[in-house]
Amino acid sequence: MATDEPATSYALILERGSPKPDAEIGRLLAFHLSLHPTDAIVRVRYGGGLLVDGIGAETADDVIHRLSGIGVRARKVDAGAWAIVPRGYRAFGLAFGDDGLEVRLVTGRKLTIPRAALHAVHLYVLAPPSGEKAEGQPPRPEILLQDALSQRGRQLLEKMDERGLRGAELHLTILGAEPFGPVRIRRSDFDFTCLGASLEQHSLDNFLLILDEVLRFLPGAWNREPAVAFLEDLDPQRLVYFKLEEALALERWLCYWIRAEEEASAERRAASGAASGSAPAAGGPA
Repeated sequence: MATDEPATSYALILERGSPKPDAEIGRLLAFHLSLHPTDAIVRVRYGGGLLVDGIGAETADDVIHRLSGIGVRARKVDAGAWAIVPRGYRAFGLAFGDDGLEVRLVTGRKLTIPRAALHAVHLYVLAPPSGEKAEGQPPRPEILLQDALSQRGRQLLEKMDERGLRGAELHLTILGAEPFGPVRIRRSDFDFTCLGASLEQHSLDNFLLILDEVLRFLPGAWNREPAVAFLEDLDPQRLVYFKLEEALALERWLCYWIRAEEEASAERRAASGAASGSAPAAGGPA
């Protein structure tokens, strides 16, 4: 990657709500940063909001200006700060309460995350390894149990088969502010008994029920639109990643914006307190 100030390293990330024409951005980056066009377009497409990394300040400012010419809004951030992402948690069960989201971990530990600290959701499908698509594989348990599926679950299973996604794994991440970070749900190792009386016989149906509950619990969450669209047509195609790193790249971008929003909120509270002549209480609500 080209640099003009080796001592300072910046990343360019997409602003929230900005258009993201992958090919146009990639061609612009390729021309101005001496990258191969195909490589640049792929980086943008699968970068999860990261446009370019490891450049100097002048180059970053120039590229931001040029991106604005095609309607793309980007931000220059410290590359070191961009690299910091909370580790998060693997959820084994969830409960939706007045105090927030109660997460049960595989260890049995429970933690409650305030609703106000939860900002975004990320629903995705991780494609199976190519070997799982080979002929002669034994039927998976969900195929043997498909008679237990609801109409909605059967429609999803049929579309997964149509798209060549038999064996794909369904994931849902709920992204919270630090110190909580991402809460990750994977259909294959989640205990759906937390659904109580709503529990269905098949994990596909139960995963959809958990998704329903999360979207109801977080009506203003960022990045909820793909999940809402999925529940309407049950087509997993638009949610597919072929590598886990691609999914985590988008979550890194969401984590960065959550941190930025939290910092901006803290600055507004401090400015409001200064204007009123009193300092904000330490540890006060966001």
